[in-house]
Amino acid sequence: MGGWVRLLRPRRLLTAVLVLVVATAITIGPATGQSEVGPPAPAGPEPDSPPEAASGLLSILVMGDSYSAGNGAGSYYGPRGCRRSAHNYGREFERIVEVAPYAQRSFVEVVACSGAETSSIGGWQGDRSPQIDAVNAGYDLIFLTIGGNDANFADIAKYCLVRATRSYDQCGPRLIEAYDFIQNTYSGRLAYVLRLIRGRADWRTRIVLVGYPFLERSDDFRLRIGSTNQYIEVAQILRDLGRRANAVQRSVVNRLNDEAATDTFAHVPMTSVFRGHELMAGSWIDEGRWFVEPIADAGLNAIDTWYHPNATGHRQEASALVSSALVPKYDLNESTAPWQNFSFGEAGSRALTLRMEVPRGGAVVQLVDAYCPGDRFTVVDNGTVRRTTTDVANVGCGSLHTSDPNAAIGDANWSRGTYFFGPGTHRVLVRVARNASGTTSGDAFFRSTRRVTIESSSPIEDTTDGAQNHRGT
Repeated sequence: MGGWVRLLRPRRLLTAVLVLVVATAITIGPATGQSEVGPPAPAGPEPDSPPEAASGLLSILVMGDSYSAGNGAGSYYGPRGCRRSAHNYGREFERIVEVAPYAQRSFVEVVACSGAETSSIGGWQGDRSPQIDAVNAGYDLIFLTIGGNDANFADIAKYCLVRATRSYDQCGPRLIEAYDFIQNTYSGRLAYVLRLIRGRADWRTRIVLVGYPFLERSDDFRLRIGSTNQYIEVAQILRDLGRRANAVQRSVVNRLNDEAATDTFAHVPMTSVFRGHELMAGSWIDEGRWFVEPIADAGLNAIDTWYHPNATGHRQEASALVSSALVPKYDLNESTAPWQNFSFGEAGSRALTLRMEVPRGGAVVQLVDAYCPGDRFTVVDNGTVRRTTTDVANVGCGSLHTSDPNAAIGDANWSRGTYFFGPGTHRVLVRVARNASGTTSGDAFFRSTRRVTIESSSPIEDTTDGAQNHRGT
């Protein structure tokens, strides 16, 4: 049977040895048939081009694999095999925010495609162009699910769960392969994809990594190993796998936000949303399911919809996204003030105090150092420390020098930070965390998507110890 069987025998070894970390998505390639699952509804045409910023629209781009495209939700449109559904969570999100109490005009473009892997974001997926080509500065919000196909999770569903096709001798190796991928590769690939998207998106865009739900409702489904009294504890492995998948995704999002001093990325898990509505591989009864049941709902000619959220599941995902404080429901690009200069003194001092009355759409504020690189700032919002701007080499005044905030924001040598603020009153303090080498004062810039009141700004003070002022170079 091979070494993998020894790892999968007793329950206690499953927990101790097979600690799986894998994205709990499945996306099987296009089926030979194209039977469609889900309630009939008119499918809207794909837009010819995305809107521009400041359009008054909440502009949404949906990227990634079949869990975003909408396999299983029915009413498909677009390229054959991509399974883009008029009922995917992005389209359902649009329907919710366009009516009261939000009443926000919206625009959705879907480039997600069944079978997409992390490599499909920046590279070709067969004859389909890279999804990153769709990303531009016109979007307020980008949704994404990605990673399941890299781990070949379609085969895990097929050989570990589906009654007609499951097999212990095929299931075990798939679990181990998925474990190897997630342990050694997934985090790096996911980080690469998110950085790639951030590099093309506008600085105000919120990028939301949508988590995958658990696949199995019960905790006790298992596969018997041949005629022995030993089992592969499939349900326990998949449940642990899903939890660890969320942990990996959350860790990557937090790490990227920290390294760029930004709130650009958000992670919204879906395991609790779907709890109690997953499929049950060990039962013929799946009442209340929000997934496509392989035989009852789809059949053998639509295997690319197996174990995918159905139309109800996508509606529930959309509702969860609307309910999340991390996901904007209004246009963020409708007004952005130009860069404003502020002066600051030595480390530890207050550089700037802003007051904002933020409306329902939220606000985004961006800071960037200028002149001599090396200064850093810490932002405090209503008494709560947010983040310190990016850590940069403290080279001070030398060959690097710019008074242009647009040049500084595009150059990693200057410290910067991007901060999202929810509705309400915000008193924002900007404190000097570090001065550029050889200086005790300087100038920097900020801009905001909403009008702010500057309560105070520290002027540049003359130095008496020979230290350079930023403007002096």
